[in-house]
Amino acid sequence: MKRSRVISVIVLFLLTLLTASISARAAQLTPRGKIPTDIQFEVKEQINLLLSSEVDDRVGAARELGNMGGEAKRAIPFLLGMLDDSYFSFRIDFSTTPSDEAAHALDNIDSEWRSRKSVKKAIEEYIDILRTNDVSNRRGAVLALKNISSSAVEPLITALQ
Repeated sequence: MKRSRVISVIVLFLLTLLTASISARAAQLTPRGKIPTDIQFEVKEQINLLLSSEVDDRVGAARELGNMGGEAKRAIPFLLGMLDDSYFSFRIDFSTTPSDEAAHALDNIDSEWRSRKSVKKAIEEYIDILRTNDVSNRRGAVLALKNISSSAVEPLITALQ
């Protein structure tokens, strides 16, 4: 009985550390201070959830913004910031990540999002990340590139050689 309790405490501790690192990463990607004040309440509420330390909150918010369609255009920069978020959702859908949901939401909000100048610049930055030794960042970069475009596959293969 004691052994299972010790294991539970250790797991809880590790999850707390993981949550803290995710929270710091989400805050770093898109600071709360940059949320426009003149934005529609429902969109602003979902943007706040995109910045949550909880993966399921981020996945759910991206889905909800995607369901809003064009009404959520002001959320596009925040969704773009999620494209390298490679954590899996365990409660909503075990097979999805915030990155996947952000890409689907972007498709529903603006079908031309992949041709934006900022996205093309991000592709170059993600390819540069692939040249680093940071496995976590590389995993996020691969996921982002997968969700951005199949046109990123060729540079991706070159970068990995």
